Amino acid sequence: MSLIGLAQQGVQETIQRQTGTLESVGTNGTPPPAPAESALKRLVDFIPTETIALFWLAVPAAAALTEHWSGEKPARAAPLDWWVYGGLLAFTPFLLVLSYLSGIAARNQPRPPARDWPWWKAVAATIAFAVWAFAVPGNPFIREAPFLMAVWVTATVVSIVLALLDPIVVNWVRR
Repeated sequence: MSLIGLAQQGVQETIQRQTGTLESVGTNGTPPPAPAESALKRLVDFIPTETIALFWLAVPAAAALTEHWSGEKPARAAPLDWWVYGGLLAFTPFLLVLSYLSGIAARNQPRPPARDWPWWKAVAATIAFAVWAFAVPGNPFIREAPFLMAVWVTATVVSIVLALLDPIVVNWVRR
């Protein structure tokens, strides 16, 4: 799911808290998906597609810039690769919170107090980006196929665990 989708879930949860309706609804106000569909949805819930796509686009650009500056093709991750990774890691929660606030404003709702913002979703999306960025094909950090496969498995498990933790944090911890 995208960061915008996660933000919209946060908007829905905030509006439900404000109006006192805590019924179980999906992202678009529809009933939750069927169990099989729900399992697949959980797998992709916390993959921040916007920042992963930006990372996927920035990797070859960073490699080209590094090659231009140094005059040789980088054999391993260059400092610029780490800067791109760190910048997008920091951008992930910012974009989610910005999308959340934009969604609240678009629905003409009052700005909720900062404690009600989707901080858990921002942290979870940041963790997911931290892992999934290493699973992007052609990333400068992991080039060997066996290690890349291990990262894909790890990223998948992390996404599933984050999705399973989401209702616990949202419904139990936040109350």
